[in-house]
Amino acid sequence: MAALSHQWDFGDGTGLSNSPSHNYTQAGTYNVCLTTTNIAIDGDTCTANVCQNISITTDDLFGGSSVVTNANCSQNDGAIDISVAGGISPFSFVWSNVQFTEDISNLTAGTYTVTITGANACTATASATVETAITPLVLSCGTSTPNSITINWVAIPSAIGYNVVVDGTTIFVDTNTYTIGVLQPNETVEVSVISLLPDSCLGDTATISCTTSPPPCLSAEVVATCVESTENSITITWNSIPEAVNYSILVDGVTTETTETSYTLTDLSAGTNVSFEVTAIAAVGCTNSTSTVTCATLPPPCLSAEVVATCATSTENSITISWNSIPEAINYSILVDGVTTETTETSYTLNNLQAGESVSFEVTAIAPIGCTNSTSSVTCSTLIPLCLPENVSATLTTDAELPIWQNTNITLTATASGLSGTLSYTWASLDGAINCTQTDCSELEVLALHSDTYSVTITDQFGCSAVGSLTTDVRVPNKVLIPNAFSPNNDDVNAIFRVAGYNVAEYRLRIYDRWGKLMYDSEMTTDILKGWDGHYNGKDAELDVYAYFAEVHFTDGTQQMLKGNVTLVR
Repeated sequence: MAALSHQWDFGDGTGLSNSPSHNYTQAGTYNVCLTTTNIAIDGDTCTANVCQNISITTDDLFGGSSVVTNANCSQNDGAIDISVAGGISPFSFVWSNVQFTEDISNLTAGTYTVTITGANACTATASATVETAITPLVLSCGTSTPNSITINWVAIPSAIGYNVVVDGTTIFVDTNTYTIGVLQPNETVEVSVISLLPDSCLGDTATISCTTSPPPCLSAEVVATCVESTENSITITWNSIPEAVNYSILVDGVTTETTETSYTLTDLSAGTNVSFEVTAIAAVGCTNSTSTVTCATLPPPCLSAEVVATCATSTENSITISWNSIPEAINYSILVDGVTTETTETSYTLNNLQAGESVSFEVTAIAPIGCTNSTSSVTCSTLIPLCLPENVSATLTTDAELPIWQNTNITLTATASGLSGTLSYTWASLDGAINCTQTDCSELEVLALHSDTYSVTITDQFGCSAVGSLTTDVRVPNKVLIPNAFSPNNDDVNAIFRVAGYNVAEYRLRIYDRWGKLMYDSEMTTDILKGWDGHYNGKDAELDVYAYFAEVHFTDGTQQMLKGNVTLVR
């Protein structure tokens, strides 16, 4: 008859248990008792108690402990040192990252689990976590001037940059130094620096206070003098004072600041007296120095000759006129179609004209006040263009930097040289003609699906044309595709487990069963069709879930490591 109930007392003070399985944590001798309760044939309840001493040795206390070396940010320099307690050697080890040694190294941050098997087939499991070490920031005050402070710090190799915080403003820098300018002498500034590390890493923040140097005062008094005058300008100069922050010039209530040691006032009338007040600005806490000087412009001369305008050169869309230089003229004005343009040059070019167009120009030499101006008129015409192949050309460019990725919108821009008047554009590609529906067909927006050659024919209103072309290089992004199941059942459908993708130059594929046994290794190969056919040692592998590890090298030199599981079905 089955027992109504049973309880175990394992003799180590852990209490009673209904389970016959128990783990001891210390070696020693324990009195283990089993108490059972039954119902006899006559209906009475009876209880039986059986005890026996058992000895637990150190070898029976089987387990593992670890010493972890953390990994620096973005580095695989972590390590785990396992120590086995108890058990019967020799031991074998199987890690969760498919390594089989007692201690493992070259680890990134993460949790790793090991299964330890003793000579008596007993097993124990241990886990250890490799964390990311935090690299501290060390700041120092560098070079200081009266108006700037430089902050330095020890560069962190894995940092992608640093945020520098000054007065609540954050500035990103990719060096290990930062200079704060536009400060006052003896000014103290508190600066915080934050190291920016990859997402899996922890940065650090450090703060330091640094002070600018005291201000230098002026070593001399400023002295201003008149140096040059014309009929409409005056130039003054003054001695250079190294300690001056800058100089201010006060003229008729208007102040101008400069770091130069000279100043020219223009747009004056001939024979005008002007007072200048020059101040050398000293640093904060020092005294400025001021000097005053009065200068006069020269009296005006009248024109020594009459102006004579002539047609100089013409193209299909521009006319250039020129005239004789008159030294006394203040400037020259050119009147065209009611619009006046002033210049000090002795030539003038009018652009954006039509071929064969006639234009009348009126040129006036402006005399000083009190003198008489001189005016000359001339009519010139643009040329009618000749269509010479060696003089015309068309260019086709794009706003995208080639090569480009597939499905990228790009804008093609057509420009012409040597064509005149209104232009028309005819577009085409290797796929055929392209219909332009835009108002200005000198630009065309296309979706790049594949490498192509685009051409444009530009024709002007006189029937002259030129052709330009552009070949695009369209790339497919690097990509790897790995299935999660395959069926090697001799139907040639999904029968090979292999890598697929774009721009794959070579790859290596390794397959392991659930116990870590290597079932397949393609070695590094350029044959992307190469893969596992589901056999091991010439026989069909069992229907199961297998772990794979793929190392992929792309044609652009980049690499990618992939791992996962694949199910073998038939």
